Amino acid sequence: MNFNRIPVWVFFVNLFFFAISAKGQETIDTSQDNTIIIDNSDNTIVEKKDNIFIKFLNGNVRIIHQGNFFYCDTAIIRNNDLLAHGNVVILQKDTTTVFADTIRYSADSLKAILSGNVVLQHQGKELFTDELDYDVGRKLAYFENGGIVKQDSTQLRSLRGKYDINNDMLFFKDYVSIVDSSFLLKADSLKYNTLIKKAYFTGPTLINQDSSRIYCEGGFYDIENRNAEFLKKVKYLEKDKEATAQKMNYYDSDQSFVLAGQANYKDSEQDVHADTIRYLRDEDKSILIGNVLVINKTTKIEGTYVIYDNKTGAFVSQGRSVLQDESLIIYADQMDFNEESGTGEANGNIEMIDTSNQTSIFSDYLFSKDEDKSFIAYGDSIYRPMMQKLMDEDTLFVSADTLYSYEQIVAEDTIQILNAYHDVRIFHKTFQGIADSLSYNSLDSTFVLFNAPILWSDSSQFSGDTITISMKHDKISQLYLRPKGLIVNDQGNNFYNQIGAKIIYANFANDSLQNMQTRGNAESLFYMKDDDGAFVGAIRTVCSRMNFIFTDNELSDVKYYKDPVSKMTSIKQELSIPQRLKSFKWLLEMKPTDAIMIRKKKGIIPAGIPAALIENSSISDEEAENLIINNKKDEIEND
Repeated sequence: MNFNRIPVWVFFVNLFFFAISAKGQETIDTSQDNTIIIDNSDNTIVEKKDNIFIKFLNGNVRIIHQGNFFYCDTAIIRNNDLLAHGNVVILQKDTTTVFADTIRYSADSLKAILSGNVVLQHQGKELFTDELDYDVGRKLAYFENGGIVKQDSTQLRSLRGKYDINNDMLFFKDYVSIVDSSFLLKADSLKYNTLIKKAYFTGPTLINQDSSRIYCEGGFYDIENRNAEFLKKVKYLEKDKEATAQKMNYYDSDQSFVLAGQANYKDSEQDVHADTIRYLRDEDKSILIGNVLVINKTTKIEGTYVIYDNKTGAFVSQGRSVLQDESLIIYADQMDFNEESGTGEANGNIEMIDTSNQTSIFSDYLFSKDEDKSFIAYGDSIYRPMMQKLMDEDTLFVSADTLYSYEQIVAEDTIQILNAYHDVRIFHKTFQGIADSLSYNSLDSTFVLFNAPILWSDSSQFSGDTITISMKHDKISQLYLRPKGLIVNDQGNNFYNQIGAKIIYANFANDSLQNMQTRGNAESLFYMKDDDGAFVGAIRTVCSRMNFIFTDNELSDVKYYKDPVSKMTSIKQELSIPQRLKSFKWLLEMKPTDAIMIRKKKGIIPAGIPAALIENSSISDEEAENLIINNKKDEIEND
């Protein structure tokens, strides 16, 4: 098929056509006449056969029918049928031109069959085929044995096709392809608007563009603006990237894709799901909307709106979101995590769960750093941050104005430190407490409470300038009160057993008090009862140190060391003025009663919170640690 053969004289034919048209306006109008008019022939022979005149034309044949011009080398006219051979040209008023080797034309039906090197030209578009059925009146062209359409740099091919010239539409069927400077398309069927250069997919379609491929079974491709919409069983492939959706839109202006309806994007690093995914190819970022799920090698993200960096794994979320990183799970209303810098922020109704140590953090704001596995947490105007830790079968709750945790490596051990700053409150089923600040060390499972802390357990109250709680198997194994240690036990009737000393140790086993030791300025006050349980008096003892032995949580033996001095008083005297040790205080009204109570703020901004902690979420590890170290130094100096 020689598609490059277009006679040079076509240019002169077009000039002649316009000249004839202009002249025809004055002399003759053939547009409505159904007669085939012979405008020129070098040789003409007319024969009559069976009462039918047959005209044989040869040389520079020019024929006019209803405003359409036909040119050829030779022609035969039988009634209103035309058979033309050699350099056939049809020229129509709207500059539609058709070339062929042979034409069979019916003037009655205005339909033509063209064969041999057929070329149809219309306003910059060209259709090439070997055989063409052409409705000259309606300007509909059909081909059944392969055709090519060219428009600018775009080339369209198919086995069968239809060209609706009046409506600027092309219809292709079977083995369809579009070749453009920027893509290659293959399809089963396709519609193409030549005016706006838009291809509409009506069946299985595959598009290759650079290193990417797109499959769909419906939609359109806007060749002029490089925009597209793909529908039905959509799949996008590029190297290790794959995307699927019910619908996908492509915008060349910013190299972006929008996948809608059960959208999924995955590559070697992550698997992304959402109702809608907008992928920014140049930036390698995704905007995820609705039922978001992102899974990569180390993390899992869930939410309603997420901006995700496919290259770095960084993301920003809005709306309720979930981040899962190995054993860590974070729930929040908003998140902003950057894997490259190893930092992250979360806001609103935060719950951070560490499944490895059965610990949860609740807060309104959280800032974290991967470098030292640290985080700092604050509350909102009503609730403060709180740690929840499962201990044996019970739960420990610790709340403060600020919670700060970090990882520290000592020798070959990795230690997790938790510091709580200001107005610390503790709630557990078996004990409760308050303090100004607290530090927890995971190496030896020790809590240290600073600045006049108080603990309560059953009817007993423990206090001191500093209290150290050592845990073993998630149970209290030892209490260490120093200095100004004081233990008060409510006996009822305004009577209190009391033990005071510079240092007090209390040892526990299975939540039961086993023994207690006091050191330095030891002093005790015990109320005595008769066999009927009635108070009979009190005994007060002062010495250097004391040891107490307990059985079933009941005092069974006491030993006093180094010059003990004891004094007894009658119940009558005690009823008049009950005795109190010098440092006595009974503060049951300050005892936390439940986990909700310990989270509530006393005021909008509790007194004593460092301004740096309120205003700057990125407080350095040194600053945070110094708050605890300084407290420790003060306690040592006081000793």
